[in-house]
This record gives sequence, C-alpha cells and structure tokens, in this order.
Amino acid sequence: ATEVTLQPLARFPLDAAILFSDILTVPDAMGLGLSVTEGEGPRFERPLVDEAAILRLMAPDPSRLRYVYDAVASIKLALDGSVPLIGFAGSPFTLACYMIEGSG
Repeated sequence: ATEVTLQPLARFPLDAAILFSDILTVPDAMGLGLSVTEGEGPRFERPLVDEAAILRLMAPDPSRLRYVYDAVASIKLALDGSVPLIGFAGSPFTLACYMIEGSG
C-alpha cells in the first residue's frame, strides 16, 4: 500500500498522497463476510436481510482492520510531512445499500 500510494508523487508534483482502500472493509470487520468472485465483484455472505440480522451486527473489530492502521502509519512515515495524506470512506447510505443487498 505504501509503494502504490507514493508512486504518483514520484512522477508528478501532486499536493497530497491518496491511500486507496475498499469501502467494504468496515462492514466486513462487522462480521458480514466479504468475498470477491471473479466476474461478480464483492459480495457479503451474511447480508442484512431482516431485523434479526441487523441486531446481530457487531461493532467493527479494530484488530480486523490492523492492516489499514499499519498502512496509514507506514505512508505517513514515508511522507515525512512533505504532503498531506488523504483517505476516504463510503457514505452511510452507500454502505447500507451494500450491507442490505449483499452486493453492488
């Protein structure tokens, strides 16, 4: 992740670095079971099909997102304050649609 984030900065005089990450990592950490099938894209094994499924939702487990924290730390260290680091997240509505429908 660090190398991919830094590559554009090595080629172009950009104002910031961007860390790209899938928006579905947080719902996956909430126990929905994300998988990706070739030709189909991302899909949750346990979509929110009823109220019981919603009640079973867990708070995101930070340990399942450790790789995101590690990537941010590694990139910030490599940037050494030269430019800001920008990240992004899915909006609540977009994430809810994926979580309910099970796929895009």
